[in-house]
Amino acid sequence: KRVQDILINLKTNECTSPSVLEPISYATLLHSLKPLLAETKINHTSKDIDFKIRSMQCAPQYRVNLNLSDFTRVISNLLNNAVQAIHQQGEVSLTLKLHGNQLQILVEDNGKGIPRRLIKKVTKNGFSYKNKKGKGLGLHHAKNVVEEIGGEFSITSEFNIGTCILIELPFM
Repeated sequence: KRVQDILINLKTNECTSPSVLEPISYATLLHSLKPLLAETKINHTSKDIDFKIRSMQCAPQYRVNLNLSDFTRVISNLLNNAVQAIHQQGEVSLTLKLHGNQLQILVEDNGKGIPRRLIKKVTKNGFSYKNKKGKGLGLHHAKNVVEEIGGEFSITSEFNIGTCILIELPFM
């Protein structure tokens, strides 16, 4: 289903037009993100990676305004980046939690990390740190999608320790 959505978006050039945002409940978002971990695990069986999802029970009135298809694509990309940062064995986690009037989503890995001097560069269009053949679109796109819906996107990383991507989305 997600691959079909991506193909339809590419064919109709929707990825260059503004996304249609809608209120998405915490439960719906969590339900949409859980399969991404399983899919990522299936796509990377050559590595010994422990995938974890952490979430809390949340009242149904908590909603965020986003395009679910675009947002799941962002999280999928971040999970794949996390796996690629791990040499052979490690951990990737996806955490959803409340923080004040925001939903925090963290994608963390214990991979090779990003040198401090490159942290600000990795979200620039065309910059690729991990892949010499990469186009440098993934983190740039992720940051743009999050900021377009009124959220914040940040990266903390320690070289040879791991990386944490933090997405903060305001509740409606």
